[in-house]
Amino acid sequence: MNREVSSMTPRVVVILGMHRSGTSVLSAGLEALGVEFGENLIPPRPDNPKGYWEDARLVAFNDRVLSLCGFSSGDVGLSSRRVLGVERFEEIVQQAMALLTELLAGKALLGIKDPRMPRLMPIWQAAFDALGLWVDYVIAARHPLSVAESLATRDHLSREKSLMLWYEHSCRSMQWALHKGAVVVDYDRLLALPRQELGRIGHRLSLPVDESACARFVGDVLDVALRHSSHDASALAAAAGSFQALLEVHEALQQLAVDRFDIEGWKGLEREFSRAMPLLEYVGELDRQLWQSASSHNESMTRFSEQVADLAMSYTAQRQLNDGLRDRLLEAGARDEQNERAMRELSRRLSVCREELVSAQRNLAETDNLLRRTQVDRDDTHARLMAILDSRFWRFTKPLRNLSRLFGSETGCP
Repeated sequence: MNREVSSMTPRVVVILGMHRSGTSVLSAGLEALGVEFGENLIPPRPDNPKGYWEDARLVAFNDRVLSLCGFSSGDVGLSSRRVLGVERFEEIVQQAMALLTELLAGKALLGIKDPRMPRLMPIWQAAFDALGLWVDYVIAARHPLSVAESLATRDHLSREKSLMLWYEHSCRSMQWALHKGAVVVDYDRLLALPRQELGRIGHRLSLPVDESACARFVGDVLDVALRHSSHDASALAAAAGSFQALLEVHEALQQLAVDRFDIEGWKGLEREFSRAMPLLEYVGELDRQLWQSASSHNESMTRFSEQVADLAMSYTAQRQLNDGLRDRLLEAGARDEQNERAMRELSRRLSVCREELVSAQRNLAETDNLLRRTQVDRDDTHARLMAILDSRFWRFTKPLRNLSRLFGSETGCP
C-alpha cells in the first residue's frame, strides 16, 4: 500500500520476524532505500558475517524486558498478557519512549530491527503511539525448516522447538503489523530477485529507490552463500515437529510476499493462534523447567567434576608424598642394612680382639709364672752362693785361688 507521509512526522520502519529468518539482510536492503539504523550497531560475528543492523541499546533493553517477564529470547510461549502484566509496565513504556527519542535524534527515517520485538510489541506499540510516530512494518519470512537448521547450527535447538518459535514469532508479527499495511519479504526471493524486491518494498513504503545504493547492496551484502538450505512446502509437511497451523501460516506468508493474500484470511489464522497459545505457554513452561533442571544438573556435574579434579590432585600429591616417603624408607632400610653389616664386622673384630686379649692374658700369666720361677731360682742360687762364700772352706782355700789366678795370668791361662 503506497502512502503519502508527512515530512514533519517522525518516521520509523520496524523489521519484524523470527530469529535467523533474514532480518539482517532485509535491514541492509532497507538501508539501501535510505533507512538509517544508527552507529551503535552490534558488530558482525561468525554466525552473521554481514552484520546484524541491531542497535546494542535496543537489544539490551529488550533482553531486560524479557528477563522481567521471566523469559529469554529462546523460550516458547510468551503471551501478550504476560507482557502487559509485567511489573512497572508504564515505567517500561516511558523507558522505551526515551530510547526511541535517542535513536531518532538526527535521523529522518529510523530503522529498528531486533527479532525479540514481535513478542514485545505491546510495549513498543504503546511507545510508538505515545510519541505520535509514523510507523511502517516490514516482516521477514523464511522457510521454517531453514530457520530450524540455522538455529540447530548456532544454538543447538531441536527442530520441534525451533518450529514452535517460528510459529509464535510469525503470528505475533502478523498480529501487530498486517492491519497496519506491513510488507512481507521472503528471504529466498530477496536473494534471488534483490532489485525486484527492493523496488517492491520502496513502492509499498513510498521510498525512492537509489540505483547506486541498490547496486552496492547487491554487490557487497548479498551472497549466494547466505542461502544455506532450500526447502519446499512438501518438505515442511513431512518434517518431524511440523503441524497444520504452522503449514497454514507459512503458506499465508508466502502469499503475502507476492501481495496475493487477502488480509481477511488472517483472522482465521489468528483465532487458531489464540487457541494454540495456552498450549505454547504450557510447552514453554515445561521447557524452562527442563532447562532449569538440566542447568542444575550441569552445575552439580560441574561441581562434582571439580571435586573429582580436586581429589585427583590430592591423590596425586599424596601419591607423590608416599613415593617420597617410600624412597626415604628404602634409603633408610639400605642405611640400616649397611649399619647392620658394619655392626656385624665390628662384632667380629671385637670377638677377635677378645680372643687376642685372652691369649695375651694367658701368655702374660705364663710369663709371670716363668718370672716368678726365675726369681725363685735366682734367689736360691744367690743363697747357695752366699752360703759358699760364708763357709770356712771357702775362706781357707782363698790363698790357693789367688795362686791359681796368678799362675794363670803368667801362662796366659785363665
